[in-house]
Amino acid sequence: MPTVTRILELTPPACYLASNRVGKGGLFGPALDPKLPLTIYMVYIVLKTVYDKDPTYTGVRVVADYLYELIQKYAFKAAAIVDGNSGGQIAPPTGTVVQEPYDFEVTDSSFIETGETSVTITNFIGLNVNFRRNGVSQNTTNLGDGSSYYSWNTVTGLFTIYPEATEGELFRIEPDNIGNGGTVTIIDDTTFPIVITNAVMTGGTTYDNPAIVGYQYMLFVQGYNSEWQFAGDFFDYTATGFVIVAPGFDAANFGNIIILNIN
Repeated sequence: MPTVTRILELTPPACYLASNRVGKGGLFGPALDPKLPLTIYMVYIVLKTVYDKDPTYTGVRVVADYLYELIQKYAFKAAAIVDGNSGGQIAPPTGTVVQEPYDFEVTDSSFIETGETSVTITNFIGLNVNFRRNGVSQNTTNLGDGSSYYSWNTVTGLFTIYPEATEGELFRIEPDNIGNGGTVTIIDDTTFPIVITNAVMTGGTTYDNPAIVGYQYMLFVQGYNSEWQFAGDFFDYTATGFVIVAPGFDAANFGNIIILNIN
């Protein structure tokens, strides 16, 4: 099995090769699972984030082996690209930002102070957020029985809780986790796969980017469902990008949007 470093080198071109294979469908052999490039991409981000922080972290080898199983079919060609193309390593996805959770005990000087019900978290804008209160995961639905809940606005960063914070409570506010207690948001609007936050969507439905004009692509909306979305059903191409036409859709209610070309 290759080293962890080598697997990290091979994964970006392998992901690209898998994406191209998805685009060819069943024309050149059995159709590939359309979710494979996304799976490769997400596991890569988990591994790279953890490995960059602590190469000795328990479990790194296991994750690396799993990632290699995903890319093994493309490893030989990926190696040729890495070792032979311009004599250097293909750069991993750019714009990586790791957001750490807020983990604290409620006091009169804590992040959310005693008696408060809201706070604005600007560095979480564009991400989904999870909330644990005294070790119990909270939901965003008001059940009407007096139980606690919270709300989160991904556009404004307003985080609101019910009931108010009480002295001594233990709070943990964190973005949706990808692996080791952090969230990785990839923002690269020039090279497929393109990943955008809902903050760049106009009216929650429209995205303009000259880099995607002329291409066919599919969308994956984090938190919407587990399926890739296609033109003519979920969205329509425009002269400058795309517009999502699914009834009632608002990107502000969801996480990142991944744009993957299929031609």
